[in-house]
Amino acid sequence: MDFGFLTTLHSHNRNLVFLTAVVAIALTLVATLRKQPLGKAAQWSNRTYSLVLTLQFVIGLIVLVGRWSEFSEGLRHRLEHAVIMLVAVGLTHMTGRFAKLPAPLASRNTLLTLLASLILVILGIWILPQGAAILGLAG
Repeated sequence: MDFGFLTTLHSHNRNLVFLTAVVAIALTLVATLRKQPLGKAAQWSNRTYSLVLTLQFVIGLIVLVGRWSEFSEGLRHRLEHAVIMLVAVGLTHMTGRFAKLPAPLASRNTLLTLLASLILVILGIWILPQGAAILGLAG
């Protein structure tokens, strides 16, 4: 089976992951600084980021399993990438747990969880052999 389309989709969706993460973090940051509960826009952006990141993880997992035999070199990096991304996805799904906390606490905890998730996404990409180039950090 040819996984070229899914590999390309996984590569290009990275930008959508970053975009939704930045929007979710920005809206949550505003609520945190104002010590207010998360508004509808922030809640939707958090859910959207969580959904996009989860779909990205599932696509990546399908590619990893489907192209397993092709990864004789660099398999360790791809497995580390997958584990880090799994933790990042888990963090985004934890944000709903904070909804019953008082407003300032819920906003702050959500913000910290989203930031940790984004940091893990960046780290997960960086550890790939071509990760620095993907992130635009290659000299």
